[in-house]
Amino acid sequence: QCEAGCQSCFGAGLSACTKCNSDNGTQYYLQSASSACATGCEPGEYASNLTFKCTPCNPVCATCNTSTVCDSCQSLNGVAYFLNDTSCIIACPTGNYGLISNFTCQPCATNCSACFGPTEADCSSCTTGYFLIYGSTFCNSSCPDGQY
Repeated sequence: QCEAGCQSCFGAGLSACTKCNSDNGTQYYLQSASSACATGCEPGEYASNLTFKCTPCNPVCATCNTSTVCDSCQSLNGVAYFLNDTSCIIACPTGNYGLISNFTCQPCATNCSACFGPTEADCSSCTTGYFLIYGSTFCNSSCPDGQY
């Protein structure tokens, strides 16, 4: 007889399963790298409630809920991907920058319409009513003396 949580098997225990099921309200999922049934999946995989298998995420997702819904992103082949809603993208939308420490898109400072960091001194362009100070990355509401 197969172990509880293992619907069909080729031997004894939870590591010899070919199909998983639920046991006493606990759902088991067939692991992608083995023939084991477990209550969760490895990082980079999601638990499919249709097939009761662990399925790999999109390679740019560090964690995901489905093949198309990412929870977090990562670097792939030296290229950073940033979480924007539920997708991992290379370039964050206008008005946002990519925060490499957690691979997320973060909003620019209020005066910046495009930026490369979180502060008002990290702007590459400014919102209406602000001006990029020549030779800097700072947006100000007026130009310094000698500039227009």
